Amino acid sequence: MTCTIIPFPAARRTGEIRHTAELLVERSGKGAAHYWLQVIGGMRSQMTAAQIAPDVIEAELQAFADQVFGKVHEMGYDRRA
Repeated sequence: MTCTIIPFPAARRTGEIRHTAELLVERSGKGAAHYWLQVIGGMRSQMTAAQIAPDVIEAELQAFADQVFGKVHEMGYDRRA
């Protein structure tokens, strides 16, 4: 018998999404890129350690990225308002 481990949906980690977006907006260039790679690398490591399937990991990371960069985009508009 095998089981499938289903992670908490990364796209619904609203606190982490907001925090990550805020830090990305505050930083620029290499600092922002380095922070982003740390966030994604940490999430990937946690899911890999939990033995989540690679295709599920990639889908979760993409969903998280979509939410973070959507939030960054929203924050950009809020500043101009």
